[in-house]
Amino acid sequence: RVSSRTATEPSPSTASTALATSAFTAPSKATGSRRPGVDLLIEGPSDAATARLDPVAFEGAVKALVANAVEAVDGEGSVAVRLETLMEGGLRLSVRDTGPGMDRELAARALEPFFTTKDGASGLGLSQAYAFARQSAGTLSIDSAEGEGAEIAITLPSAA
Repeated sequence: RVSSRTATEPSPSTASTALATSAFTAPSKATGSRRPGVDLLIEGPSDAATARLDPVAFEGAVKALVANAVEAVDGEGSVAVRLETLMEGGLRLSVRDTGPGMDRELAARALEPFFTTKDGASGLGLSQAYAFARQSAGTLSIDSAEGEGAEIAITLPSAA
């Protein structure tokens, strides 16, 4: 039996539930099991964060970002997933890891489809998250320095 999920047009949606589900399942789906030695912290707003998004694509983006971060810390470190409602409306999802980080050159190429530094990886995780951000009229930013971990953030506009 084959099943598939198709993307839909972005519409006002609540992100908190999808975030929690995706962040907890991403490490096990990406690596075959939860990685021992990786602390996963999830923070979200007390009220539901809403933005104009496709929930299926949002879940895929969260899973891709968390899986990349878990792989980056390679069994020793932490990954923090944070969802926040912005004062001006919309929301910001950030995934920060304590991995090796990226220099400027690597960060500049990180969003290219099929670009990877890992053996056996597809190189689609960050490009998938970037495509989601663009589809949702949002942005994706990379804040990283070599030896200092990385933070990838997606900012999405208000649902209004």
